[in-house]
Amino acid sequence: MKNIAKKVVVLFSSLFLSVSAFAGELSVTGSANASYVVNGGSANNNDSGLGISNELKFAASGELDNGFTWSYFMELDGNDGGAHDNDDTQLSIGMGSYGTLTINDSEGGLSTETADGIGAVGIGSDFANTAAFVGNAIDVSDYPNVQYHSPADVLPFGIGFKIGYVPNNSDGDNNSYKNSGVENTAGASGDSETQYQLTAKPIDGLSLAADYFTVSGVTGTVAQEA
Repeated sequence: MKNIAKKVVVLFSSLFLSVSAFAGELSVTGSANASYVVNGGSANNNDSGLGISNELKFAASGELDNGFTWSYFMELDGNDGGAHDNDDTQLSIGMGSYGTLTINDSEGGLSTETADGIGAVGIGSDFANTAAFVGNAIDVSDYPNVQYHSPADVLPFGIGFKIGYVPNNSDGDNNSYKNSGVENTAGASGDSETQYQLTAKPIDGLSLAADYFTVSGVTGTVAQEA
């Protein structure tokens, strides 16, 4: 798996050189919302709060001479207390009939546990991997990861698959270009992770999905999820 990961990194490096030579369209999206929340509790001084939306998404896309497409987005997320992180980032290379390659920072969730939705809020990459919602959900999107996605409408019965690989699960998010990572602590969580996702739509109105998550380099006890 490490050899495959190295080859993918080399491929991405060559793609980066190509992408940098072609201009793309840049868009900025966000929302203008204000809220005033009254909790009705006084025991913990948790009376009320005033807030204004402070999240922006910057996105760009373009096409290469060979017909491949590329897209990039970065979300600037404001946290309570004034800190801001660009912790949701993705660079995607669309290769047509060859599938798609992506590099993700806190993105690219492959867990299928919450695919049917969660209450009124619904699902999304920020919700699909949260253990508080369903069991002990774990996902490669918890760490910087690289993925390969099969091309659409190629396999019978609407079958599609995705593979995600985390080269260093001790590495944090919000990493800048040429981030060298941190020393891996391994232990029960291992030193790297791989997740597989399989989906199918054999007939109209029926969708099937499953994922499998595993780790490598374990020095203790580890849980696997299927």
